[in-house]
Amino acid sequence: MKHSFNEDRSRLIIEVTEQEQKELRELSTFQIASNQALWDFLEPLVCNSELDWIQPEQCGDLTDAPILGIQKALPRGLGKRYSVSERWGYEPYQVRSPLEDLRDNGRAVFSNAW
Repeated sequence: MKHSFNEDRSRLIIEVTEQEQKELRELSTFQIASNQALWDFLEPLVCNSELDWIQPEQCGDLTDAPILGIQKALPRGLGKRYSVSERWGYEPYQVRSPLEDLRDNGRAVFSNAW
């Protein structure tokens, strides 16, 4: 699995290998629609890149869409807080899962223009 951005960084593109697509084809319809399956499947990407799961309230969005983003640490006294510097959401979340796009097309596109 790898990720890239379009030229102006308005889109985050996640691409999977043929083997990863095969793994997704083995999931049931119920599994592929679950947030837990999405988090589990994208865990290697989130753990090994600058991307993080973002909660809507962290960036002022009013949505249930899956959001990936980049956070920057802001030192505050002895602890640290984080601010979201960039974020991308999966727009068609109400009718499709990003896992369906990855399974069917080998890629899923998240956007910051919503």
